[in-house]
Amino acid sequence: MFCREYLVDLNATQAAIRAGYSTKNADVTGPKMLGKVGIAEFIQQLMTQRAEKVGVTAQSVIEEIAKMAFANMADYTRRARGLPKNSENRGTRPEHCICMEPITAIQTGGYR
Repeated sequence: MFCREYLVDLNATQAAIRAGYSTKNADVTGPKMLGKVGIAEFIQQLMTQRAEKVGVTAQSVIEEIAKMAFANMADYTRRARGLPKNSENRGTRPEHCICMEPITAIQTGGYR
C-alpha cells in the first residue's frame, strides 16, 4: 500500500499516512520505508510501469517544456505575419500550439 501511495506525490510522509501508518511517526516511518531495498525496488518497478503505460519519460517532459520556453509567439500570430484577421494561421506546427492562449479583441478595443 505504501508503495502505491508514494507514487501519488512522491512524499514519503504523506504516503505513510495514507497507507495507514500513525501520523505521529509518519515523518520517520515514510523515509525509513524508502530506505528498504525491496520497497525501493518495487517503487522503481511501479514508476517504470507507469511511465511505459502513459508513454511519458523525463526526456519527453523536458522536450515539451523546451518547446514552450523557446517558442517565439510572433512566429505564430496572424497579425505579426501580416495575415488578415479571419485567415488561417498556416505554418503553425501543432507542437508549438501547446503554449498558445487565444486572445480575442472585445468591442471596447481591449484584449482578453
